[in-house]
Amino acid sequence: VLDFQDAPLDKLPNEIGNLFNLKYLHLNRTKVKKVPKSIGKLLNLRTLDLVETLVQELPTEIKKLQNLRHLRTEPIICKETDYSLDLDLGVKIHEGVGSLEDLQILMSVKAYPITVDLKKQLERLRKLKILRIYQVTAEIGKALGAHSEIEPP
Repeated sequence: VLDFQDAPLDKLPNEIGNLFNLKYLHLNRTKVKKVPKSIGKLLNLRTLDLVETLVQELPTEIKKLQNLRHLRTEPIICKETDYSLDLDLGVKIHEGVGSLEDLQILMSVKAYPITVDLKKQLERLRKLKILRIYQVTAEIGKALGAHSEIEPP
């Protein structure tokens, strides 16, 4: 377990990938902006918690984490910058998230602009219980709803 919640951490070192027995990585409310590609070496990781970080995109190596059950990526809700609000919510994911078949929680990802066939990827996540998607267009919402096989708990 590594719990860095509220730590004055702005970068996750590449060496994090050397902790092959790591099961829980908690980075809530840190200033981490990027998840290193070495995260793909954490084959025993079950929980990756990036709530209220500055992470905007997950590396493609995330798809190697076959034991991952909880992927929480809720970004900071809004940032004030010179009288404007940046409400670009959600973290960008890449092709391959559907290979995380043990995933139970997936939050919060961007549906638009779509970079992967999100519908097909989500259909593969049979154990998914909690899903939070931002920037859903009517077209994507219709596609997800029309073919949804997820039953309410």
